Amino acid sequence: MFRTIKLAAVFFTLFGGSAFAAVPIINNSSSTATAITIRGSNLSGGSATVTLGSYAPLAVTSQTATQLVAALPAGVPAGSYTLGVQIGSSKTNSTSSVATIGAVGPTGPAGPTGAQGPVGATGATGATGPQGANGAPGPQGPVGAQGVKGDIGPVGPQGAVGPQGTTGATGATGPQGPTGPAGGPAVRLYDAHGTLIGTVFGGGSITYGSLLALAPLNGERLALPVVQSNRDSNGNIAGPELNLAHSGIVYFATSDCSGTPYVNEGFLSPGTTKPFAILQSGTQYVVYLADTSAQVQINAGSYLVSGSYQSDPFGGGMVATPASCYTTSQQVYGVAVNSAPIYPNWVYPFSIQ
Repeated sequence: MFRTIKLAAVFFTLFGGSAFAAVPIINNSSSTATAITIRGSNLSGGSATVTLGSYAPLAVTSQTATQLVAALPAGVPAGSYTLGVQIGSSKTNSTSSVATIGAVGPTGPAGPTGAQGPVGATGATGATGPQGANGAPGPQGPVGAQGVKGDIGPVGPQGAVGPQGTTGATGATGPQGPTGPAGGPAVRLYDAHGTLIGTVFGGGSITYGSLLALAPLNGERLALPVVQSNRDSNGNIAGPELNLAHSGIVYFATSDCSGTPYVNEGFLSPGTTKPFAILQSGTQYVVYLADTSAQVQINAGSYLVSGSYQSDPFGGGMVATPASCYTTSQQVYGVAVNSAPIYPNWVYPFSIQ
């Protein structure tokens, strides 16, 4: 029967400073008549050299990190032998123990405690531990002395406008003002038969049609432009005759000026109560008077152009031109005239009295 008595040996090397080598460690060993088995750690990492007493190095037949198996020489007498193990070529990377071959004798007395080995090199710094819990708040310190007064800062930006306040109560009615001076006599427009057309108002020039006559017609008031119509071949005024200028444009959805007329442009002069257009057709005047003021958009296919009745600056006498229909293709806004055109039977020339 074979058993080992373990001797722990630790080697270290110095290479310009202290460093630990992975030295082999023998935990125990056992043997048969032909082989010895060594158990421990760090038994790999290089070629293993196994010695037994003064015998030549043993032939290693098996090597792992925890076990070596080596062949024993023939005829090894029973007894205790120094068992050496070296891993690799460095003799500092070795260890030894005592292997007993043959019968196991009684346990010997414990040997004396060996001397303490030198202090090893400082190990690497460990990982930072978790942060500890926050400590309790300390007591509040005393109030410090008041600092010196700082400079006045710049003016900040203007704030947003606040919401509008509620409407205040209506104030009391003021006293009635004094009576104004009496107005002068009204100026009126008459046709050639003395028929009253309407009251003249406006302070513009009659030469360019900025004088208006407010004429009542079918329960409405129409602001009619008044112009001087008797002109010579150079366009200069040749006589006192007055006429009514056309106002507004009349569109139709058809291409021949038939169907519902639509009044557009210039029909809401001051004082007018409903949209209208007035055209001249020869010696007659035609008024298109709308029923409402609501505009609609139409695809216009034709429109009427006013005729005239005026003196002939070249041949003398009067020349009557009827209203004319022209085709178009455009979108326009207008107010529908659902009633028949009005022919008021006013007779040229007109006068102001």
